[in-house]
Amino acid sequence: MYNFRQVSDSDTEDVLKIYEPYIETPVTFECELPSFEEFKKRIYNFSSNYPYIVCEKNKEIVAYAYAHRYREQVAYDWNSEISIWVFLPYPPKRYIRL
Repeated sequence: MYNFRQVSDSDTEDVLKIYEPYIETPVTFECELPSFEEFKKRIYNFSSNYPYIVCEKNKEIVAYAYAHRYREQVAYDWNSEISIWVFLPYPPKRYIRL
């Protein structure tokens, strides 16, 4: 059974571990893994204004998702971008059904 909850500061290390393997792919647009402190700041900044959810299975974080502002221009105030990251050993299916 999966459990969904709001991210907390103590989740930073687990969330960063999920993100790490994606650095080797083009999906992050990053060349280096952010530091723990930088990632913690990102979590704080995103979760202060938008949902930032972790998905747990057997009390282990296996995925996370967050929304954030799409662009800074006023015309985009109504819009946000959503990112979903899945721990790679888990098949990326059936975490969420809309």
